[in-house]
Amino acid sequence: MPEPVIGVHVDSHGNTATITKDPPKALPELCAQVHQRLEAFLKAEPRSERVKGVQDQSRLSLKVLEEALERYSLDELSLSYNGGKDCLVLLVLYLSALHTHSTKGTNADDINSDAHPPPPRLPQTLRSVYIISPHPFKEVDDFVDDSLRTYHLDLARYAKPMKEAFADYLGDYKEVKAIFVGTRRTDPHGGSLKYFDPTDRGWPSFMRIHPVIDWHYAEIWTFIRELEIPYCPLYDMGYTSLGGTTDTHPNPALAVKDDPGGEKYRPAFELVEDEAERLGRDRIMVATGDAVSRVINTPELLENILLGLDETTLLLSQRVNNFFNATITGSSILQQKLFFRPLTAVDEGVTSKNQLGVRRNPIISRLVTINRGPCRATLHVSWVGYIVLSAAARTRADGEELRPGGWQRMLALQLPTHNHPPVVVRYWQGCYADKIVLPLDQTITLGDIVRQYWPEKE
Repeated sequence: MPEPVIGVHVDSHGNTATITKDPPKALPELCAQVHQRLEAFLKAEPRSERVKGVQDQSRLSLKVLEEALERYSLDELSLSYNGGKDCLVLLVLYLSALHTHSTKGTNADDINSDAHPPPPRLPQTLRSVYIISPHPFKEVDDFVDDSLRTYHLDLARYAKPMKEAFADYLGDYKEVKAIFVGTRRTDPHGGSLKYFDPTDRGWPSFMRIHPVIDWHYAEIWTFIRELEIPYCPLYDMGYTSLGGTTDTHPNPALAVKDDPGGEKYRPAFELVEDEAERLGRDRIMVATGDAVSRVINTPELLENILLGLDETTLLLSQRVNNFFNATITGSSILQQKLFFRPLTAVDEGVTSKNQLGVRRNPIISRLVTINRGPCRATLHVSWVGYIVLSAAARTRADGEELRPGGWQRMLALQLPTHNHPPVVVRYWQGCYADKIVLPLDQTITLGDIVRQYWPEKE
C-alpha cells in the first residue's frame, strides 16, 4: 500500500470517508459510496468562492460524463489513467456518474415498460489504459497498482509512444470507441479542445472525452482535499506535474525559502497559479550534461533562453537558484519584460500591442482570475485609451490570488514616450461604474490597482 499522504485524512488502512481501499468494495458499492459523498459535497453551502467554483465544475463534468454514458455502452468506453491528479479527479467523477446511470428507472413499473428499459448493470471492472513513461517513478507505478485494486480497473499497460500505444490498445480492444482523458485547458495542446473531440488526422481513430477540460489547477486540489481522495505521494514532495524521472523535478515555485540545502518543498496543493504547474517539467531547468551546464551558467546565454519564457514563468524562475535570480534581476531587458522597468524609446516599435502603442501586463489577468468555470476577468486596453477592469473579480471571498508579493511593484502598463489620451480605470459592477483617473505616466503599478479596489489588501 502506498504511504499515507498529508493532504487528506486516512485511517490506518488507507481508507477515507469517500474511498475504501482495505478491504476494497465491489464496484457497485464503491460507486454508490462515492456518489453519496459527492452529492453531499454538491449540496453543502460553499465555504469560499473556490469551493463554489469546484461545485459548479463538478456539475458540468457530471453532465459530460452522463452524455458519454448515453452515447456509448460501457464496453465502448475506456479511461486513460496514469495515477496523476487530473485523471484521479476524472475517475472519481466517473464512478459517481456510473452510479447515477446504472440506477436510472429503478422503479419496478418503469423497468418493465418499453419506454424504460432496465438500467445497464455495472461490470466487475472498468476498462482503462495506462501509457507508461519511458522512465517511470516507482511511486507512480505503486500508486497505479493500488488504484487498480481500489477502483477495479481493467488496466492495459503500454510502454510505447502515445500514438503507437493507443493504436495497439484499440487493436487489442476493438470494442472501444471513446476514451476519457484528464487533459485540462492549461496542458500542452489543451487550449482548443472541446468536451468531445475526435482524434486528429494521422492518429488512431477514437473519440476523446474531456470532462475536466476547464478545471483550474487549484480546483483539482480543492476537489481532492474536500472529498478526501488518496493521491500519489510524490505530490507531497513538491511535484506538481508527473512525467518520468528524467524530465520531472519538484516545482521550484514550492521550494522552502529558509532551507539552507534547497532540497525541501511544500506539497503540490499549496500551489495556486495554473501557469506555474509545469515549472518542474521545464527542460531548461532539469537538463544535465557539460554542454548544457555551460549554457545555463553563462549569463548572456541564459538571458536569451529566459527571454523566450512567458512573464509568469519568468517571474517564478527567479526561485530556481541564486544564479537564475541574479541573472533575471541584473538584466535590464528581462526586468523590462517583467514590467519592473518602463519602456524606452528604442523599444516602442517592438512592444506596441494596439493602436495606442500600450503594452499591458498579462499577469493582471491571473491576479483577478475567478476560479469558477472557464470565465476569466481581465484587464484590457481598448483603442480609445481606456483600461477596463472587470468587477467580477471583487466577488472573490478568499482573495488568495491577491496575496502581497513582489508582483505589486510590477507596472500595469508600459507606455511609449510620445503623448497619449488620458487613461481612465473603470471598475464595472452591473450597470454602474466608478471612474478614477490615474496619472498618465509609467508609475501605475499592480499594487496601485489593488490598493484602489481592494484596500483591505494593503
